[in-house]
Amino acid sequence: MMWPAAFYFYRNLLITMAKKPESKLDTDKSKEKLDAVSESHASGIVDSIEKNRVIVISSAIAFFVLLGLFLVGKQMGAQRHLKAGQMFTTAAASRSIDELDKVVKEYSGSVSAGNALLSKADIQIDQGKPLDAIATLTEMATQFAGHPRHAQAYFMLANIYHKTGDLAKARENYEEVLKLQPDGEFSPITRIRIGDLELAEGNIDKARQNYEESYTIHPGNPFFSTAERRIAQLDLVAPTEIDPPKPEAAAAKPKDAAPAPAAEKAAAVENEGDEPATPEEEKADE
Repeated sequence: MMWPAAFYFYRNLLITMAKKPESKLDTDKSKEKLDAVSESHASGIVDSIEKNRVIVISSAIAFFVLLGLFLVGKQMGAQRHLKAGQMFTTAAASRSIDELDKVVKEYSGSVSAGNALLSKADIQIDQGKPLDAIATLTEMATQFAGHPRHAQAYFMLANIYHKTGDLAKARENYEEVLKLQPDGEFSPITRIRIGDLELAEGNIDKARQNYEESYTIHPGNPFFSTAERRIAQLDLVAPTEIDPPKPEAAAAKPKDAAPAPAAEKAAAVENEGDEPATPEEEKADE
């Protein structure tokens, strides 16, 4: 029978026709359609730009204006910072409270204004005006939270309270120093001062712990020998008190005798540190 041969013939013919490339006419028509679509899209984009020309131009102008203002503002800020620094340096060198107040007023909130408050408080302390210094340092501590010397304000406050006998406020401000500066310039001496407060309250073990932490947590700091002296003082043992023998009836009452060396050391330990020194004084003793 011939039908299988005919079947295969037509099948192969159909496959060949399916694989036959498009004619030039078909290709030209497809290209024309594509060009028409592209032209239509391009025309739409152009129309959109034309309709929104004002918005596009305005946006571009606004961008460049903002960029210019940013650069100008940055330059003006740098110049302001420089002028503030120069004004503070002059005022601090003259140790004039009036001049320092001008820095605080004219450059409010600046780093130089914060430095001026610290210098002002230092002068007030030297003048024997602790209450004025407390007011100045409180202003610095509360209004200059981001200042690089923020912790110093709390340390100076704590030191004033410590000297004037307000140990509760002294501790509060010392602890604030450690919160702000867990391991910084004032951290070692602050731990020593807290140890002094513990010692004043009779907490020998806590005092020792703070003295030791001043150099174990902050190794290589300049107050190491100060902490060692404090620990050595804790190790001094006062002599055991014994009731003296009763004198004989005929014996004359002896004159006041000189204290024993151990008693002298104990008295020195008790009297030393009644008034905490500044960090500079501590360093000078090294």
